[in-house]
Amino acid sequence: MTLRPRAVDLSLAAVLVLAAALRLPYPGKYHLVRDEVGLLDYALALAHRGQWTWLGANQTTWSFLPRHSPLTVYLAAIPYLFSPDPRLGRLWVGALGVAAVAIIYWTVRRYFGQRAALAAGLLLAAHTPLVDWSSFVWNPNYAQVFIAGWILTGLLGYADGKRRAQVIHWLMLSLAIQAHPGNVLLAPLTLFLIIVGWLRHKLERTALVRATLAGWLVFAASLIPWGIGLVTANPAMLSAQSVGQAASDVAGSKEEIHLSSVIATFANLTGSTARREYPGLFTGNGLAEASEAAGNWWPPQWIELVFQTQAALTFVALTFVFARLALRRHSGRSEESLIPAALLALLGVWPLAAFVVSPVKITSFYLMPLTFGAVPCLGIALAEAAGRNVGAKRFVIALTGILLVSQTWLSLATAREHYLTGNVGRFDAPLDTLLSAVKEWNAARDGREMIILAETVENQKRQPVDQIYFWRVAAEGYPARVVQISPPQGVPIPSGGAVIVSTVGGEFIPAIFGAGNFTGILRNGEPMFRWVVAPEPPPFSFDLFPRTFSLFANGARVLGIDVLREPKAGEDLSLTLVWKIERGDPGAEYSFSIRLVDEYGNRFGQTDGLSLNAGLWRAGDTEINRFTLPVSADNPNNSKPVAQVLMYANDS
Repeated sequence: MTLRPRAVDLSLAAVLVLAAALRLPYPGKYHLVRDEVGLLDYALALAHRGQWTWLGANQTTWSFLPRHSPLTVYLAAIPYLFSPDPRLGRLWVGALGVAAVAIIYWTVRRYFGQRAALAAGLLLAAHTPLVDWSSFVWNPNYAQVFIAGWILTGLLGYADGKRRAQVIHWLMLSLAIQAHPGNVLLAPLTLFLIIVGWLRHKLERTALVRATLAGWLVFAASLIPWGIGLVTANPAMLSAQSVGQAASDVAGSKEEIHLSSVIATFANLTGSTARREYPGLFTGNGLAEASEAAGNWWPPQWIELVFQTQAALTFVALTFVFARLALRRHSGRSEESLIPAALLALLGVWPLAAFVVSPVKITSFYLMPLTFGAVPCLGIALAEAAGRNVGAKRFVIALTGILLVSQTWLSLATAREHYLTGNVGRFDAPLDTLLSAVKEWNAARDGREMIILAETVENQKRQPVDQIYFWRVAAEGYPARVVQISPPQGVPIPSGGAVIVSTVGGEFIPAIFGAGNFTGILRNGEPMFRWVVAPEPPPFSFDLFPRTFSLFANGARVLGIDVLREPKAGEDLSLTLVWKIERGDPGAEYSFSIRLVDEYGNRFGQTDGLSLNAGLWRAGDTEINRFTLPVSADNPNNSKPVAQVLMYANDS
């Protein structure tokens, strides 16, 4: 007997292969976004250093929710248990995106049949917004699998009367909200499902109430970590003032919403429209001039008509579903697919109500659930049309093929565009570029430690304090320390030397070590990073008195001060303070105060700066601080300069 795979297995395999092919390859294609590195840094602290958190990494736009739920941190930490490579975290998000498509496929097959499941599954698998949201680590991106699970468990629980599903449904709702608070808009549709269950299962209402109450307990229990974090961060959160602020947010005002913006939002989410002008509509990484980039193969202008057609067809499909629901309710007929169709159709339009009435600005990722309702409705409508006759079937196959090819092309062109135009800034390059640079520096290490400097201001979003997160994420797994030296603090050099790296615009390496080496190329041809191998701490000529210093109580000893010229009245003096750590982490942060005095103790110049972040101290290191000291204009020219160096704890 010959065993042949069932058609259902082949259909599901086709859907999953397409979904995985668009989501999983090249996880380094997009550059690290600001929210992503913050989330990954929290996940690293949890997975590698055991630093538990009760709050998420990023702030919300709702004033009464200062931070996101820690759920996404917990999820992002899972890949770090296996590898420090941040691309694995993106693959994890992509895998969850594929799982969401599989869940919707299974749901549609259960209630609408194999043909509808194949159509809906393929459309979701190739849908560019969902592909985007499966390509990088971000709070809303984790919500996909929970939204899909919410749909499935809601139908199994309240339409089909399965008790376990009723309980799990509330957990899925909680997890979707914790992934992004905007998904609270699912809650009214859960109430719709409860009403459906109450009316459809009259003889089992007691069991339904019990299961729903159990679901509420699970819902509340799952929110405990977030609740602990919120109350800890804001002990007065439950006060009348905070409740009033929450009410103010809900009743607040925002920019006027026009019908055209509602239509555009729906079209963006269902047909991926307007991507030529805004290729980063969903990732925030794109460039407006993408279609004019040299060597691009961005979809031609006429494909925009395909996307607009898809959005229009989706609207027609939703209208068709609502019309059928109204006719069936009027005629008294009932089918197993009635409630599933109603839920998907409501999900396809209800988020637009939130878009219109929300007191805060609503962007596309707030409305992600809409896609999981509207796109399956289109697939179901196409499957029904294909069943009418042979001609209709051929037309639907051709139309579906055009939609799939267009959406797939758009996703591939978007990914390629990031390689062509992504290297416009040193922290706007694809993740692969950063990892490649770190790999090159690691190859030159020869057992030395890697010291990464954050000192340049690349743009408003790439301040040195933000760059620390980028470098922590990119260099995790290597023996490296990230030092923010703007504002100035010391650069540690271990006794065995180090590989010191920075962005090209940084001043420390050329001032101390010369030009060094270059890594990476921006789109305009400029190098991206500068690095140098320092086999040992460099020698200095200590020209400023005194020449010897005593050991400070915290274990630091100043070796000397290097200057290139004598101090001149009214001019800034560049100096280099060199000191050594003779004891490990002192448990506090200390700053230096360097003062110029004459032989009588009169002060005519002072500068202060951080010695080194407390967690970066290592016994045996030589530290280099570069300061600019303003010299007083009334400094007598014949004064003999003497340097006073003080060290003080910043918390004292």
